[in-house]
Amino acid sequence: VKVRLEVIRDFENLVDENEKEKVLQKHLFTHLWLLDPGWERADGSARIEQILKKEYKIFSPNLSDKESKGRVDIRYRTNAGEHIIVELKRAKRKLRVDELVEQGSRYRTALLKCLEAQGIHSPHISIVFVVGTPLSEVVDPGGPQFIKDALNSFNGRVTHYEALIDGARRAYGEFLVSSAKADKIDKILQKLI
Repeated sequence: VKVRLEVIRDFENLVDENEKEKVLQKHLFTHLWLLDPGWERADGSARIEQILKKEYKIFSPNLSDKESKGRVDIRYRTNAGEHIIVELKRAKRKLRVDELVEQGSRYRTALLKCLEAQGIHSPHISIVFVVGTPLSEVVDPGGPQFIKDALNSFNGRVTHYEALIDGARRAYGEFLVSSAKADKIDKILQKLI
């Protein structure tokens, strides 16, 4: 609970895109519940992450300037048999859905090869891109459904900085309300004892 409160406090009054990026970078990969409440206990697999970084250049922390342009960070986590790749994009980077489909497909292929070498067959893989600006509709005139369908081809999805921050704030508000109710119930029960 204390950790959640710390994360939410860091999100308070964020307006500047660069600040949002810094705060998300600080918390996102250790608190995947920001992306999905079911991923509360997601953890890293150091062995698989090492193999990915060594064998597949797309996961390497030592990318060239061109390769790393627009990429803030990428992480691999597991949660209840689900293999999760999360990439946090730069706040102001304008992306097209075809870029994400190409990247997501490469990530999925590399992870599949890595997992199969480890004896893990037919794994469930999710790939999440966290972006600061909506995907460019100039190239993707099909709108949100087109984007969703394109990303579904590799079990990918996009979420926006704002959606994560708003979701965390909402969850915090719900937590405070439920916490206050629990305190009242606890006080009533204490009087009965």
